[in-house]
Amino acid sequence: MKSVKSILVAIAFVTLLFAVSGCAQSVEKVELERRIQLYPGSEVALQMSCSFDWPLRGYSQNALRAMQRNILNALFPDSDSFNDPEQAFLQWCNEYKTEYRQCCLSEDTDYESFLLNWESAFYGKMNEPYNGIVSYVYDHYTYTGGAHGGTYRGALNMDEKTGRILTESDIFEPENYQILTSLVREYLPKCTEMDMIDDPAISPSSDFYITSEGITYIYQQYEIGPYALGIVEVLIPWSELTFLK
Repeated sequence: MKSVKSILVAIAFVTLLFAVSGCAQSVEKVELERRIQLYPGSEVALQMSCSFDWPLRGYSQNALRAMQRNILNALFPDSDSFNDPEQAFLQWCNEYKTEYRQCCLSEDTDYESFLLNWESAFYGKMNEPYNGIVSYVYDHYTYTGGAHGGTYRGALNMDEKTGRILTESDIFEPENYQILTSLVREYLPKCTEMDMIDDPAISPSSDFYITSEGITYIYQQYEIGPYALGIVEVLIPWSELTFLK
């Protein structure tokens, strides 16, 4: 009798363990790449790759589906594969391949020029939920010839319960804008080299993400300074944001 009771306790524990693990947020890393030659036998090519977090569980089914669609729409805007990362990547490759060959295959092209080694890459990271909001930060790097490539950094802020993308008006009240502007300007010197800033009188960016540390505003390359400055992120800690709704 005692052994039966022990078995039942063990089964209950395992069941509880699976239930708890099933509720925890879980993501996998999607990593794909493809090399597309400019023409058969060519030494120059278009290199395409992606490495991004893909949510698997820890949310309601509807919220999870919505988050997955939002992520693919952000990474691959023209894709119609809303919940299949690999299919979305391949569709993106095929579309970009056409643009690459149309731009580079011409009568006056030096086919072996290193400038024809184009590159396009996506990276994405899913942050832990905070106060009902899940932020997803992604980079898109492109090189299409010239002195250097460029990177765009974007962010999605999604409702943890529904997966809906939240706008600034969902998070901030109109009267918060002036205070946020002052805070961004106050914290800017703590986040970058001020001697490279074109104009320190900046405003809150529409690109931002949320973590347990606070709200981070993203300023793109060339947005507030030269290319060498890179992407600037200004973190405003929660201790300064007690006025938010």
